[in-house]
Amino acid sequence: MHIPQKEIDSDTKQSLFAGIDMGAEELVLVIRKNNKLLNPQTFSNTPSDRTRLVTKLAKLSGIISHGGVSL
Repeated sequence: MHIPQKEIDSDTKQSLFAGIDMGAEELVLVIRKNNKLLNPQTFSNTPSDRTRLVTKLAKLSGIISHGGVSL
């Protein structure tokens, strides 16, 4: 099935993308909305902060998930 590039571009611009840099002591969440990077948000790599991070992601509509990790 072929999807015209124009349709792909318009769908992508309306979506949110999230990236997480995972370190031993902290997690850094960066969100791109409408091709604009929002300020990075830092979380401690602890059970309570990981829960905060997952809760934040769950509240965002339109996140496209890649990577095969279930939250």
